[in-house]
Amino acid sequence: MSKPKRKYIEQDEFCVRLSIWGDDLDPDEITRLLAASPTDAWRKGDVDPRDGFTYLTGSWSIKTERSTRDVEEHLTELVAGLSSDLAVWEGLTSRYSADLYCGFFLAGLGHGFSMTPKLQRLLADRNLDIIFNIYCEYDHDAKHEWRPIEVEGESVTLQRIPKG
Repeated sequence: MSKPKRKYIEQDEFCVRLSIWGDDLDPDEITRLLAASPTDAWRKGDVDPRDGFTYLTGSWSIKTERSTRDVEEHLTELVAGLSSDLAVWEGLTSRYSADLYCGFFLAGLGHGFSMTPKLQRLLADRNLDIIFNIYCEYDHDAKHEWRPIEVEGESVTLQRIPKG
């Protein structure tokens, strides 16, 4: 039996998740301080009703669905929806771990993204680490084939060459 053909994305997509975690984290306090409701939240020792897993640390996070919108606009909108009080952020990031995760799902090779100084400042002012995970979700077989390239008579790597 053959595997069903995977559906690949046609446009680059991304998602974002702000996470704050720590052993003594109180999700209700974070919700109040940031003036936003989390997507997921729990205290250390809570049990996940789906699988019975006991959480080893407390967590509060807010995430977005995958989108094809402008990534900078999307990140700015997420942060703008939270408290702008930098003293609140300083208190949170001094007590807890925090980061902003960005998942990029690329429809092809040779794509990139940038962050303006304005967005970089917005994140730095909140003392947020930013993590980028980049995934390629294009049809390797349909768009490219692999051919060895030679350097001084030795095959050293593979090069992706468009079919056709």
